[in-house]
Amino acid sequence: MTSISALKLNSIFSALLLSLSVVMPGVLAAKEASVQLAGSSLIDPKVVAEGAAKRLTDRLTQEKAAIEESPDLVKQLVEQELLPIFDARLMSRLVMSSSWKKASNEQQQAFTLAFRNILIKTYSNAFAAYDGQEIEFKAPVFDKTQSKAIVRSRILQKGKMPILVDYRLRKTDQGWLVYDAVIEGVGVVKSYRSQIKEKVDEKGIALMIKDIEMEACGDKGCGAS
Repeated sequence: MTSISALKLNSIFSALLLSLSVVMPGVLAAKEASVQLAGSSLIDPKVVAEGAAKRLTDRLTQEKAAIEESPDLVKQLVEQELLPIFDARLMSRLVMSSSWKKASNEQQQAFTLAFRNILIKTYSNAFAAYDGQEIEFKAPVFDKTQSKAIVRSRILQKGKMPILVDYRLRKTDQGWLVYDAVIEGVGVVKSYRSQIKEKVDEKGIALMIKDIEMEACGDKGCGAS
């Protein structure tokens, strides 16, 4: 698959974020959300995704005034409420593909941290596209082992065709976690994998990671406090 542009990726992530936006009632603090996630192995994967999104959108609504004064607060809310249901390390490994095994432990950790920050940054920016769209979620489809599931959804748009989004989750010791999303046939992991491969082929693993860190965190670096 040909690498897609950064603009297209932003559109993909915007659609991904929008499809996680109208769901269960209730607002949990970050610590409470972690407790719920830890016991989510018996929870329907659809409920896991919907619950995290509703907690996030509830907080965005309740803290609107604070966000207007400090827009970076959105990043904190995304990190607290949405990121816990994403398997950032597995996504990083899938994105790096064969380069993952060639990388040192330190390089793997650095890439995972940078990629996690890219997710936070992109999801935060994508909230500008949310305007209360109605979402339809379908029941999860499990594989034969019941350890992986696909949750399909449709973002309904007035006067336009719905946007189709499939979430891929796997059961872990921490519960059901998202490890990929396919939006209108375009996989997030596969799209990033194409771009990372090009960078590795051109510059090598070390310089590729530096580029990703710069994109994710700027000059200060992703390890900065």
